[in-house]
Amino acid sequence: MWRIQRIQWIRVLLCFNILLLVFVLRQFDPVSMYRPIHRGKYSTRHCNVHKTWCSDISASFEIHRNIKHLSQQCPWNDPVHRYKKLKPTISSLLVLDKVSILELSKFSMNYPVQIMPVHLGHEHVGSWNETFHFLFALIRCGHNIAVARYGDGELSVINGDQYQSETDISNWKFNSSNIGFPKMLDLIVDGFALAADSGPVSDSGGMFIGLPFYYCLEGLRHFRFGGGGMMSWLKAMINSPRVKQYIARISQNRMVYSWQWGNLNYPSTIEMVHKLAMRRRIILICNDRVANGTHSLPWWVDFVFTVSSDGVDWFMSNIDQLTYNAVHIAKSFQNHIFLISAGPMSNALIPLMFRANPNNTYLDMGGTLDFEVHHLRTRGFHPDFENPHNSKNWLTAVLQRNQTCRGVRWTVVRKSGLPKEDEAVFDVLPTDVAKADIPSVKTTTCNVGSIRYFCEKVAGAVVQTPFQPPPLPHCLGGLQSWGVCTDGKFLCTLPSLFSLEDFSQQSNKSQLPSCTIEGSIYKCDSKGELCLDRAASNGFCSNVEYLCTSSDW
Repeated sequence: MWRIQRIQWIRVLLCFNILLLVFVLRQFDPVSMYRPIHRGKYSTRHCNVHKTWCSDISASFEIHRNIKHLSQQCPWNDPVHRYKKLKPTISSLLVLDKVSILELSKFSMNYPVQIMPVHLGHEHVGSWNETFHFLFALIRCGHNIAVARYGDGELSVINGDQYQSETDISNWKFNSSNIGFPKMLDLIVDGFALAADSGPVSDSGGMFIGLPFYYCLEGLRHFRFGGGGMMSWLKAMINSPRVKQYIARISQNRMVYSWQWGNLNYPSTIEMVHKLAMRRRIILICNDRVANGTHSLPWWVDFVFTVSSDGVDWFMSNIDQLTYNAVHIAKSFQNHIFLISAGPMSNALIPLMFRANPNNTYLDMGGTLDFEVHHLRTRGFHPDFENPHNSKNWLTAVLQRNQTCRGVRWTVVRKSGLPKEDEAVFDVLPTDVAKADIPSVKTTTCNVGSIRYFCEKVAGAVVQTPFQPPPLPHCLGGLQSWGVCTDGKFLCTLPSLFSLEDFSQQSNKSQLPSCTIEGSIYKCDSKGELCLDRAASNGFCSNVEYLCTSSDW
């Protein structure tokens, strides 16, 4: 009998030890909700609010271990108000309310935090959530930093191309013939120079550059699976004549993401802003539509400087006065947080203000704050007015149905040999991925009548906007190529088959255009399971239809 009892006790102790071992091992799991799917890799499954589809978001164990380490650096566990919040004051950036600035500057403080070193732990561009936790850790540990993000609008300014925004609070346009263009261009490019001069990220903050890296490795297959980012913009940016002279000198730890504060990072970003407001004063620079009333401003705002709805043209026309005022503002405050949401004007203001006074933090927030500040949904990841219960917009707006999203680190490499003048000097590669795991790119084709078009690279031309003209007589322009092709390619056919008149006639025939993208057939429709956006569909479909795919086709 006693032997049976002894065996039972041994079983109980064995079960207890197993449970204890599992508990201890979970403490080393960077994020408790992540589950191992194979050795060295962790994944979490996210479903949309209606649970009609899900996506697996994964990354290596090393990335998640680093995220846990960074999130534990200088923790802010208690919601402490270091001071009484003020009723926010609104002032134009062009016509300063110097009395209010003087009054608010009295509250500038020597931030009572011991500055602690923060290291990313490797020499590459971190993953999308790794860089988020790195930047937040730097701020928590007492460092003042500057982050300027560069996307398609900034690329157009750097290249002197025409541009018209489509998703901002007040859509802005850009014209390089403005007399202030050379000065604005110098200011925008100075962000790269400042990042190069900041040196490696060690015990100091400094300048960080947001570039359109993919969130997901799957973006290498097609940018629609990238979760954010655009490789063609990224390569065009780092190889542009004004920028490439600085790229080799910029520590890759100083390169972050264009959508650093949006997409899958959106919920964490809003939480970060609220935590910052508990400990630092927040100064907002944004569109003058906010001047409708201070009563609608979020609770975390202490002061607002506005820029004109006329955007970049207004900035270039008043550039001398605006830059003078921006320097004055930067020098008037100490240890404040500047959140700037002003399109390419942010990229001009942030390097200027950080050089004038590096004792503040300057963050280019872009359209991320539009919903909080203006109560307008300008981005797909913003909460939905009509469906306020839908808390998963940040997921469904950036990932495709049932896709996987593998977060990776990136590295910018110099190509071997001496490239020709019109060739790219730098390339971008994932660092922690086996070659066999890099997605293969399937051929994208579009049929218009009897003519078949293929996505092809064209020497000296890159698709950057839907408005680009055809680069060759036998190619279609940005209207058709944008959003269908990736890596800046154009839809082209054999020169002997194509004429613009034939394309117009064929596209009006009863045989409707269709495209094969990643093995799925897309047709003009209004009720497919997965549709491309308006810009990608305009070249083939009517105003009420989109290029859509369905499992029935």
